[in-house]
Amino acid sequence: MDTDAPERSSTAVTLRSKYVKFCTDTDCAARRTFPLFPATIGKVLAYAIWLSDNNVNGWPSVRNYIAAMLSWSAELSFVDCRTATPLHEALYARFRRRFQS
Repeated sequence: MDTDAPERSSTAVTLRSKYVKFCTDTDCAARRTFPLFPATIGKVLAYAIWLSDNNVNGWPSVRNYIAAMLSWSAELSFVDCRTATPLHEALYARFRRRFQS
């Protein structure tokens, strides 16, 4: 066993596997979801909608899945696409407000 590798909780693995499932289920010529990273703002918003259509109910739950995906992305040294530009911040804030209502 590699002692330098960080331990992954079963919750983190579950949250990450849902993102991989999203990418395999929705990849097409119109919306490329492979490679998994870097995450784009469009991919994050599409993922949130897909989650709500796939039995993840409520903004708090969807937010947990998005946070896990972006945490994984950060571990791979990619920037958080939600805050990459002022436009991305505004898009995400607007999406979040509308999703919650």
